[in-house]
Amino acid sequence: MAFTIRAFGAASGFLLNLIIARTLPPQQAGYYFLAFTVIQVLAATGQLGLPNSLLRFIGSSKAEKNWNEASAAHKTGTLWAFLFATSLGVLLYLASPWLAEHILEKPGATTALQAMAPSVVFFALLTLNAHALQAIGAVIKSVSTHNILV
Repeated sequence: MAFTIRAFGAASGFLLNLIIARTLPPQQAGYYFLAFTVIQVLAATGQLGLPNSLLRFIGSSKAEKNWNEASAAHKTGTLWAFLFATSLGVLLYLASPWLAEHILEKPGATTALQAMAPSVVFFALLTLNAHALQAIGAVIKSVSTHNILV
């Protein structure tokens, strides 16, 4: 079942890329894919390495049937990731004009970067929660979250 969900996620990702490539002009599609890459890097950074920590702590708490500890680990990890990823998203939004012009050398990418900046938080938290789901043994939900939503 997990393989089927992964295949569906890959197919839907391919379909989305195809739709973007067919509907947007080449330059705008390039800006979208560039902004999406920046978002993914920042979302991974915004997780602060917590997905593996949550996997470990929630998994061990589950084995001991200590759901209070598992819940506390999840809440703490989510809070820290939310705060840091939100900071990165705001920073990206504010720095987009400079980043697009001086680092990426694509001044036209400013709008795409700013439009997608809020998604840093969502990608970071979805990935974090996918690992938490994996830790409690909800593999299908974890794979669905990670491969289809993210």
